[in-house]
Amino acid sequence: MGEGDFPKTDGDILYASEINYLNAGKIQQIYSGTGLNTSGGSDSASYEMDAVSDVKGSSYVIIRVIGEAFAEETNGNLRNIDLKIETKDIGGSYSDSLVDTTICGAKGATPHTVATGVGLSWIHTLTANEKTNGFQTKLTVTNGAIASGGYTGRQVVVELA
Repeated sequence: MGEGDFPKTDGDILYASEINYLNAGKIQQIYSGTGLNTSGGSDSASYEMDAVSDVKGSSYVIIRVIGEAFAEETNGNLRNIDLKIETKDIGGSYSDSLVDTTICGAKGATPHTVATGVGLSWIHTLTANEKTNGFQTKLTVTNGAIASGGYTGRQVVVELA
């Protein structure tokens, strides 16, 4: 295997010029803004993380989402807050990595309120195009027809593995 070719196997030479390509286990971005916050009704919020162009030596991306959510159920209907994670290669179109997934839901005797801390880790397998061109991640939080509820984002971490 030549210089710049990955993955390396036993017996292959690791060149000095390749050391900077070993990003595995390296945090690429930490976001702690308010771009994912929602409140009441059918509110929705999306945030697009910065593009990561240098992924040599990595096959996976770990996306960690930390926040707080609450949902109030009324009239016997399930009320929920969903999270969706999309990825794309730089210059491409987004596709679902994690489809809409309930991170907080309330169902039970009316009224019923659920409040919870959210800690979710999602591992995304980089596609061939994402490995070549780099990748970008977009997160979306949606309140599912909630009379009262919302999400407060605390931190999103994107890490190569």
